[in-house]
Amino acid sequence: MTQLQAFALIASLSLAGCAEPPLAPAVGALQPSFAVGGRAYEPGEEQVVTDLTRGSWAIQPAGVGQILAQTFTPGSNQWLGYLEIPVGCPNNVRLNVKIREGLDGPVLYQANIAGLPTVVDGTFQLIQVFDSATSHHGIRLHRNREYAFELAAFPASGAAATTCAISTGPAGSSYARGRGYYQDPINGPSFLPIPAGTPTDDEDLPFVTRVR
Repeated sequence: MTQLQAFALIASLSLAGCAEPPLAPAVGALQPSFAVGGRAYEPGEEQVVTDLTRGSWAIQPAGVGQILAQTFTPGSNQWLGYLEIPVGCPNNVRLNVKIREGLDGPVLYQANIAGLPTVVDGTFQLIQVFDSATSHHGIRLHRNREYAFELAAFPASGAAATTCAISTGPAGSSYARGRGYYQDPINGPSFLPIPAGTPTDDEDLPFVTRVR
């Protein structure tokens, strides 16, 4: 069993034959306080602590290397509009973000995110996670139901570097209503708890959901 990989050496890889999800709005163009529908999006479920002394976790292309996921459980019925995570990608590499109903459950939304910083320094990036052309509110979340966001790299053909990264959170559980996971083809299709994949492991990725 391989352990969760830290962001270090970047392999030169490319994806072939993958249908690309819609490209989300550029990160710098997002304004959650003035979103369609009038009411601002406020912080919901969150784990806002990063620990830069622990480095960052690698995010690789799905089916090629390590991808990450974090479950979260809202305490009320709400609409999810945005996700904030301390993430970055090399030039010509997008971040594929999926919102799922439960870990490895049905995909509620996905998009490839461009315009992320190339350096991961603990700064949270605001990412829209709904299609404003089809919904004025966001993704409907139900009280006490588990959801997850899933992260994979999506490099352009011929990209020199293919691995994104996210800052680590503190050691141990820092968010009581979910858990962080990784999946690597070497270990099979299952998501394993971070940091080492043992059943008792319980760490969380840094994140903030923006809801209303």
